Amino acid sequence: IKEAEGLADKTWAAAGLIPAGKAIQKAGQGVKAIGRMFGIGGKEKKAEKVAKNSKKSEGNSGKTDKNKTHKSNNQQFANDELLNQHFTKHGKELNAKTPSEYLSIGREVIKNGTPVQYSYKNEIRNGYVQYLGNNSKNGNAKFIFVGTNSNGNITTIHIKSGKDMWKTLNGDPKNKTIYPSKGK
Repeated sequence: IKEAEGLADKTWAAAGLIPAGKAIQKAGQGVKAIGRMFGIGGKEKKAEKVAKNSKKSEGNSGKTDKNKTHKSNNQQFANDELLNQHFTKHGKELNAKTPSEYLSIGREVIKNGTPVQYSYKNEIRNGYVQYLGNNSKNGNAKFIFVGTNSNGNITTIHIKSGKDMWKTLNGDPKNKTIYPSKGK
């Protein structure tokens, strides 16, 4: 069985694809830190620690990861009004207390997550996904998703179920493969 699993892994790697399980393992390394940092999926941290980590993230937002081939150019929303609208809509699900904390979560996902491409309104866009954990009610995977527009501005930061993530990325909720992007 181990030989078959190894062969399957080599086949996926040769095709430049990551099976969902491997992507989850890879993504899980940085996600646990995000979950702890922002109180997602586990015990909530004190507001002071979240604020401290948010400030660290903001200070590092200009750095790039050599392993990433595309980054959100601005790592911010196009304007404060859009940031505030999305914070109001999704901030609570990420345990973000302020728009700044909400934005910092997105920047962490851009920094540590898997770059992907997805179709939105007949346009191919760059996004970032990071495995968050499994839903305690049904065991289904959960991800933090950061979407961007053609200008590189962040358009949304929110939690997606595995089913919604697969549909967004692949057009098929049963195709549980994450295809890492090598775009912009």
